[in-house]
Amino acid sequence: MQFLVTSLLALALTAFATISTARAQTLSVNGATSATVGSAEDYASTVMGDPWDFDQLTDHVYMLEQLDGGESWEGIPAVSDGVLRATARSATPTLFVLFEGMPGAVNLLEKTGLRHPIDTRRFVRLSFRMRRSVAPRPGELVGAQYLTGIPRGATTWGVEQGPAAGDADSSSRIVNQSPLSQQTSPGWHIYEIDLDRRLAPPFSAGEPWNVTGIAHALNLDLGDGLAGATVEVDWVRLAERGRTVRLRWSSLGGAVTLTAQHAQTGDVIQIHPEHSSSVTFPDDSSYIWDYGYLPPGTWRVTAASGARQSNAVTIDIAAAPVVTVLDPDEAGGRDFAETLLSDGWELSNPQDLQHGRLWQIANAAFGASGMTGTSTDNNPAVILADDWGDPPGTELVIDADRFHRLSFTIEYDHKELGINDALTNTWGGIARVIWRERGSNGGIFTQTHAFIVYDAWPRTYTVDLKTLRAGNQSSYDSEICHEPPACEAKHPWGGQVTNFSIDPYEAEVPRWFRLANIRLAEDDQPNANGFFSVQWSVSPALFTSGQIAARPATVNLYYDTDTNPASGLVRFASAVEAGDGAFSWQAAGLSPGLYYVYVEVDDGVQSTGRYSTGPLRVVGGYPSVTDADGDGLSDAWEAAHDARAPAGDEDADGVNNLAEYRSGTDPRVPNRWIFSEGATGFFEERIAVANPGVAPAEFEVKFVPELGSPITRRYAIDGLSRTTIPVNEVAGLGETTLGAEISTITGAIVAERTMFAGPDRHGGHTAKAVAGARPQWFLAEGFGGYPFETFVLFANTGTQAADVTASYLLDGGAVLPHRFTLAPSSRRTVYANDLVIGGVPLGGRAFSLKVESTAPITVERAMYLSIGPFGNIAHASPAVEAPAASWFVAEGRTGPWFDTFLLFANPNDEATTATVRYLTPSGAIPQEYELDANSRRTVLVDDVPGLADTEVSAAITTDSNHPIIVERAMYWPQGAWTEAHNSFGVTSPATRWALAEGELGGPQAFNSFLLLANPGNEAASVEITILRSDGRPPISLPVQRVPANSRVTLAADQWRSHGLTEGERFGLRVFSTHPVVVERAMYWNGGGEILGGGTNETGIPLR
Repeated sequence: MQFLVTSLLALALTAFATISTARAQTLSVNGATSATVGSAEDYASTVMGDPWDFDQLTDHVYMLEQLDGGESWEGIPAVSDGVLRATARSATPTLFVLFEGMPGAVNLLEKTGLRHPIDTRRFVRLSFRMRRSVAPRPGELVGAQYLTGIPRGATTWGVEQGPAAGDADSSSRIVNQSPLSQQTSPGWHIYEIDLDRRLAPPFSAGEPWNVTGIAHALNLDLGDGLAGATVEVDWVRLAERGRTVRLRWSSLGGAVTLTAQHAQTGDVIQIHPEHSSSVTFPDDSSYIWDYGYLPPGTWRVTAASGARQSNAVTIDIAAAPVVTVLDPDEAGGRDFAETLLSDGWELSNPQDLQHGRLWQIANAAFGASGMTGTSTDNNPAVILADDWGDPPGTELVIDADRFHRLSFTIEYDHKELGINDALTNTWGGIARVIWRERGSNGGIFTQTHAFIVYDAWPRTYTVDLKTLRAGNQSSYDSEICHEPPACEAKHPWGGQVTNFSIDPYEAEVPRWFRLANIRLAEDDQPNANGFFSVQWSVSPALFTSGQIAARPATVNLYYDTDTNPASGLVRFASAVEAGDGAFSWQAAGLSPGLYYVYVEVDDGVQSTGRYSTGPLRVVGGYPSVTDADGDGLSDAWEAAHDARAPAGDEDADGVNNLAEYRSGTDPRVPNRWIFSEGATGFFEERIAVANPGVAPAEFEVKFVPELGSPITRRYAIDGLSRTTIPVNEVAGLGETTLGAEISTITGAIVAERTMFAGPDRHGGHTAKAVAGARPQWFLAEGFGGYPFETFVLFANTGTQAADVTASYLLDGGAVLPHRFTLAPSSRRTVYANDLVIGGVPLGGRAFSLKVESTAPITVERAMYLSIGPFGNIAHASPAVEAPAASWFVAEGRTGPWFDTFLLFANPNDEATTATVRYLTPSGAIPQEYELDANSRRTVLVDDVPGLADTEVSAAITTDSNHPIIVERAMYWPQGAWTEAHNSFGVTSPATRWALAEGELGGPQAFNSFLLLANPGNEAASVEITILRSDGRPPISLPVQRVPANSRVTLAADQWRSHGLTEGERFGLRVFSTHPVVVERAMYWNGGGEILGGGTNETGIPLR
């Protein structure tokens, strides 16, 4: 027993001694074995919103690195995987990370020191990570140069440097942060300089860092003796001072060295001592370490004295969240060309240039990446609006008070030029914007000061032309009218502008350039309901390679009347998940004016914030936001749209009422429209889009070629207007068959597609878009034999493959099922004439079609007659999603010119009877037709007694247990057909309709007709609004009376007296006191023949 006690006592004493020894050599951070801390705020991340992490070319300024002919690099440095890599040409290469910009120059809105000056009292610690094939040497200097004044001058430059390895004397701070024994190795090293702590010459020279409190330019001196060496730079930081932790240890004794290793890269740095003088710490010492110059990640810290070494502690430096406000922004909202010209100025086709005019430019080419060309003198011009020779009143007019936010992308060749070379008259390195006010045709132009294109790879410039000022021409404070004389006579941006161009390259020798993506936009604005979608992105400022997980974060949202937080921020949203990236802000309650958005992001360790680069313009006049039932829908909106359930979906487009309210779309007009048919090349395809509402609309069109990748374009359209999209001119499509999907972003639109055959438009057809994809479709018409050629077009704009069964219903009841798979984002054309199903040829047979699919798709049918040139006789229709017990057809004409047919399809397993009331100007004529099960039937309306020569509409019904499909086709001239058109009926009359397509006059003498059928027993009073293009105001026509059980035909030619002009394309909005049916027919002299072309389509109901 005594032995056991003694043994236990000895064991306890041994354990105590072990624990005491361990405690004596324990290292702690902030009193613990680990700490999570925030990164020090870094200038590039915090102020510019883009850390110098070399994930893109614009993280350095190549042209300045070639300054004064002392080219730093062999060729252009490569930027990949977050590292800049280059071969030094100079023995003392420099890396410019910030260009100061040019006072008065428009590019102060780029990433320059003029736009983003460095607060030298706040950002003082410069650090960077570099690896060279030439190892650092004692006595070699690395460091920084900076510019504290504008313009450039010898007295405004300052220099702070230090030894690349070791230190110059025992009291100098070590710049290379690697342990002293490792500083001369050729691997990666982290360098740090406190720019505000001056050293003796030659380490410090010129102006002190904080002499003015502001610096505008910064470049790094990467060493000397480097000619031919490979240089890699991973990141650059310019950070605040004051991010510290307390490191405490005990019983190490002697001279203690503190080191840290980065878990992500393996980098080892020496925390202490900071220089080579000996330092002896007493027991229980501590050290306040300012770690702010280091990148994020996990740092493993140890303390050592001789052979003794402490345990390791970890410091997790959290990556600072960098927030970018994406919307509102300086690029603005709706674009002039997209809104009023139906074709953005991407410079993808020559039609982007009014009259196709270029000045002093050769070898012009247009494509998906913009326009390329060669300047031939020092004043070239890409002319976007050109009033030269246009009679007054016919010019393209830019409302410069509304559209003033300009952005464009430009690229030059000769990227090897230094700035002093590039800015000479000989080589050229500047661009200008030039304009002229309306009424000064042939008069003087206004021009901006130069855009200094300081690097030749693609750069995007953005400027608010409305803010440019005309200053003293002998100084640099002018932003326009840089070239005297008579500056005061020139016209600052505003009012009406009719001549607008970009001078892409001022050089006296031919120079290649690329210009693209020109936008002239208005301010961002809330939608018609007062909502604006504030959008942002949050990403961690990682700086270096390795996996560093971003921390979950939330954002708070504020608005401000300026960009000074001290003037007062007003919060409008709190603790929104940062990953949401968007918040629907109800701004209707604000007074009219400009408001900036401030987004503050907090990840639990640190927070930072950023203002939007542009404002939101609140114009007022929004509907009341009173919400008596608290369901998120305003009372006024519920009443206006008769949509009261937030989760309801009146238009069945998959978007609920609450989302429609917030996005400013119409809950009774679908947000998605799809065309299955389309073709360029031989065909000229155009898509007509009409906005029947009073609020502006924005939308995207995704073009889906049968072969190739989808192409998406964005458009905008003002309220009560329409526009035409020339599909053949969409860059990247070329000659192809295609489908298209239109997605409404805000507002309400309807769409139709017209295809003209051949350059003489000897035939054509029009079809309206269908409201989204469906798993089931029906077609009544089809014939697979001579003289008809029938094509069925299937489109899958979704992300899932669709297994399709197309069942062809023949006369007599036979059914032929055709099965195939339709890939995602694809289109397929089936030529029915050649189709053989189960050994049975479809050729020579009339048919209807029932389509079933495992995934939502869309279907159309196009038919051509093999008489004359291809497409001479053509019509097309989209399928309908379901049979119905009632159908209405507004258009129809019999007599010596037209043959009119009704096409019936009965997709049921039982026979049924269709009852038809033919509506004529003189009254109704009833008729009945027997329809066999799973079959189709064709009726020649001209043969119906009493209908031999008349305008005619039709109302068709069948019993509700046997719904059917109905189409109507018309061919002309009678007995010698040269053209045709076709459309489905509509399943119910309505009081509100819209049509997007229509044209009057022009070289081919277009005329359009509006057909109004009233199947009811009371007369209807109809209000018709003509929706026009190119910014022209809508036209309200006199109220039209449509008697009961009758139809009325109105010709667009009659509307000239109300303001419709020769050659205009237009849409229509039709409001009626009683339900009516609406169609439009359009005819032209195609192929040199009177009425050689014609199309028609039913209206699109709005309610």
